[in-house]
Amino acid sequence: MTVQPVDMPVVEFGEGARWWASGPVQVDLLAGRLLSVGPKGIAEVLALDVPLGAAAPRTGGGLALVAGTSVHLLDEGADAPAVVVDTGLDPQTMRVNDACTDDRGRLWFGAMAYDATPGAGSLWCLEPDRTLTCVLEGLDIPNGPVIDHERGLVYVADSARGILRGTLDAATGDLGVLETFARVPDASPDGMALDHEGLLWSALWGGSRLHCYDLDGSLATVVPLPSSQPTSIAFDPAGGPALVTTARHGLTHPRDADGRSLWVDLQRSAPAALPYAG
Repeated sequence: MTVQPVDMPVVEFGEGARWWASGPVQVDLLAGRLLSVGPKGIAEVLALDVPLGAAAPRTGGGLALVAGTSVHLLDEGADAPAVVVDTGLDPQTMRVNDACTDDRGRLWFGAMAYDATPGAGSLWCLEPDRTLTCVLEGLDIPNGPVIDHERGLVYVADSARGILRGTLDAATGDLGVLETFARVPDASPDGMALDHEGLLWSALWGGSRLHCYDLDGSLATVVPLPSSQPTSIAFDPAGGPALVTTARHGLTHPRDADGRSLWVDLQRSAPAALPYAG
């Protein structure tokens, strides 16, 4: 296994790695920047004046930007969002976090307090008709979610409770009860991804490593990384090196790789991220 830093300037809070059909992207979360990632480094796609937790392509073109306390729907070629769907959360104390889309075109995302107040976090679902619902409250720092469409499962990482797993009704979007799937005593599970075998990979904030879990929650693989705060992972559909983002935020003595994304050759693949249908 090889780990190669992306040729890029340091970012404060790399997050939201996704492998779109057009290639890999990530965000610089608190700076509100969406970045494309390639063999020659990164390029800024856009920048907002609020934190950008994640982004997804839209089926009709354009982007869904999970930013601030809202979802901003940007049409193809537009400079400003055509629609902003707001959570109603206080933007002075709260912000969105990670996100994913399901195979029915829904957009799922988390929200949290800036100061990580326990219990202030929540999970939200935006339907293709732009109906927005808070589906789960009482979380701390929700990450993911990740959806296993084949098995009808959803994974949500939460800093205090580890990685949670429950059922998901594909037709209705209803969540079952989330139960503990895995705990990590010495680190906080952050962004996650499923590989082509349905195994869950988790970036461990404060843990300098990736974990891979079998379907029963047992630890299958540990991958050390040269960064203290890995934040998210995305797999190349063609089986090339995975993209792992990292953060420098809050570190008194950052290492060289902190704040730089990494190419990690895991010999794994996964389908490209799905678009939002709204």
